[in-house]
Amino acid sequence: MVAVIAIIMSIILPTLWRGRDYAHRVLCATNQHNWGAGLRSYANDNRGYFPDNRFATLAEMPARIAAYGPDYRYGLHISWNSSVVQKFWKQYLVENHSTSKTDEHDVLNCPTQKWHQVNDINLAGGLVGYFYMPGRSQDGDTNYSMAGTGWVFKEKFGGQFTAAPIMSDMKQWHPDPTWGWFFGPGYPKAGSPISSHTRRTGEPEGGNFLFEDVHVTWYESDLTGDPNPMEANEIMQLGCTVGGWRQYYKILIPGLP
Repeated sequence: MVAVIAIIMSIILPTLWRGRDYAHRVLCATNQHNWGAGLRSYANDNRGYFPDNRFATLAEMPARIAAYGPDYRYGLHISWNSSVVQKFWKQYLVENHSTSKTDEHDVLNCPTQKWHQVNDINLAGGLVGYFYMPGRSQDGDTNYSMAGTGWVFKEKFGGQFTAAPIMSDMKQWHPDPTWGWFFGPGYPKAGSPISSHTRRTGEPEGGNFLFEDVHVTWYESDLTGDPNPMEANEIMQLGCTVGGWRQYYKILIPGLP
C-alpha cells in the first residue's frame, strides 16, 4: 500500500508543482502589467517621463532636495529605487490595488520573491522584488556595459531604446554561497531565493519582462536545463554587475546592442 501511495505521489506532485509555478508566472505577469499601466499614467501626467531614479553625489543632493523635498533618496544599482519612484508606487500603483500589500498579492514583488518582500512592508524601502530599469544614472558600483546604459538611463517613453524592457523578474548570482541561487544542499535561506521563479535546483527557469507598450513576455533562462550562470547560450543574459553580484536582465532584441 505504501508503495502504491508513493507511486501516486510521484505522479501527482510534479503536476502540482507545475500548476503552482504557472500560477505564479501569471500573477507575476499581471503585476508587471499593472506597473506598465501605472507608468503610462504617470508619463501622461509628466510629459512622457519616467519617475526620476538617478543616483546623486553629495554635490548634487542639495538641488535634488530642493526639487523633491527633504525626504529625497536617490536610486542606485539596478534594484534600489528613489523616493520619487516610491511616490509613484503610492500614487499610481499601490493605492489602486486593495490586495497589493497582503501575503497573497503584493504588486511590488513577484510572488516567488519572498526575500525582497520584507523590505517594503510600509513602502519605506527602495528595494522591490523586480528589476525596475529606467530613469537611472551611473553610480560608483554598477557596471552597465553588458546591456548598455540605454536600457536603464532612458528618461522618457519612446526614443532609441523604446524596444528595451523597462522591468523584469530578478535573476542574479553571487559567488558567496550564502547569496543568490544555489546548486545543492545546505542553502541557508531555503525557500526564500533571491532570484525569482527558481527550479527545484535553485536556478531560475526564466522571467517575465515588461515593455513600454505594457505587454509582458516570458523569456526562458536556459536552453539546456544546466544551471550554469556563465553559460553562453542563456536567453536571459548578463545585464550588469554590482560588485560581486551578476544581474541577468539582457535579452536579444533586434536593433539593440
